[in-house]
Amino acid sequence: MRVPEEFDFLTHCFWNGSLERAKSLDEWVSNAVRLLDARKKAVVKPFLDDVLSRNLPDKELQRIWNDGGASYGFPDANELRKVLRLIHDQLAAR
Repeated sequence: MRVPEEFDFLTHCFWNGSLERAKSLDEWVSNAVRLLDARKKAVVKPFLDDVLSRNLPDKELQRIWNDGGASYGFPDANELRKVLRLIHDQLAAR
């Protein structure tokens, strides 16, 4: 699966310590999504549609997240799925 550079950019919007600055998981995700311009959002949303619809194995999902050079990692793939779903839902609502 080819991972678009716009998604890699998004992974960099989550960094170690950024979660502690947010009041909730929703706010944390919202803070990151706001850093995407319209063009990036137009690429990330369908990519997440595809990723989430495939129900990828945990290791593949984590590879997609980590290969972009994200500084914040998710050792628990279920937590990563939850965050990806929140990102997707916030993009769909905008």
